[in-house]
Amino acid sequence: TTAGFSGEPGVSPESSPHWSPAAAELIPAEAPGPENLFSGMAPDVVVSEALARAARLLEPADLDILAAEGVLAQAVDYLQASGASEALERLKRSEAFQTVSIRISHFNAAVETLYGKDMEVYFESDTSRFEAHASDDGRWFEYRMTVDVAAPLAEALATGQEQDLVPKAQPLVSSAEFIGEPTPFDIKFIWRLPVVVLRVELVLEIIRHRNRGFGYVLEIARSEFSQEGVQMPKRGFGAVRPWISHTTLWLPRGGGAAGTTIVQVSRVDCTMAVPRWILNFLLKHMATTFVSDLRKTAEIATKPGSPWRERIERDRESLYGKLREVERAAADRSEVRFDSLPGRHMFDRPWRLNVPPIDTRPPSSR
Repeated sequence: TTAGFSGEPGVSPESSPHWSPAAAELIPAEAPGPENLFSGMAPDVVVSEALARAARLLEPADLDILAAEGVLAQAVDYLQASGASEALERLKRSEAFQTVSIRISHFNAAVETLYGKDMEVYFESDTSRFEAHASDDGRWFEYRMTVDVAAPLAEALATGQEQDLVPKAQPLVSSAEFIGEPTPFDIKFIWRLPVVVLRVELVLEIIRHRNRGFGYVLEIARSEFSQEGVQMPKRGFGAVRPWISHTTLWLPRGGGAAGTTIVQVSRVDCTMAVPRWILNFLLKHMATTFVSDLRKTAEIATKPGSPWRERIERDRESLYGKLREVERAAADRSEVRFDSLPGRHMFDRPWRLNVPPIDTRPPSSR
């Protein structure tokens, strides 16, 4: 059942069906007006040039899915307008097009989750709010945390990037480690948490999307991800690995204001019926600790000599320098706060693939 599920205002959960890459082949790109960078090129040249540009943007060291989408959307639009159906199908069958289409389906779904409704407020202050909703049968829950922190973007995000330091930031986490080699915008990791009588292991992949127009970073964390070529950690004895779909929006305050506004939305499938009293205990504990832990750790990361500060200055993966670019972009817009978030316009792109969002409802709610 989907009763009580907080979806996008005016959009039912059923409007976000399961989706496969092949679906993108049937959906045209939107053409909002800017001159197409492929204008005047022969169709075969468009395909080869678009795929070459997309490949560079998909390099792990500087992954930029949104920029790759823009390139491919222009190619699709130009080939459609030219009637070059064979070249268009060749483009859509390419690995790069398939990869970008899947990631954009996740991006579009993540944006929808940010605007969910019908959650109960568990905690609120003059700089933060924690809302949640749990199913009556105890099989899934979701929460949304919105908080203003004094730390700049790089310092705030560093608390979730430096895995060996995560237990210092989140006392609920007993241990955390990367799975495989991390890159700035694509990481995989495992967190181990003892929760009341349960032993929980969170195994997630995070893909980061950065926007240097409005100025934001959107993180998408999923427990369902390709494990091809990945050495997965062995499950602990009796441990539960729940299904999770987690979105974090990092917004530099902008408008001359210091700090970062963070919006986190997490949907969790418990894999079993958890007694309601345990879920209520967990949500109340999260409401009072997640906000304070996040704010406290982000502020610690700004102090000289802190382990996070040292990692930021070293910037081994070149992540933090790129986050500074996002902050500089945000400085030119108006200020945002946890209680005055911008609308969907911040996610507009001049060229985009019209890809339907993947279904992010917990499996037990479908």
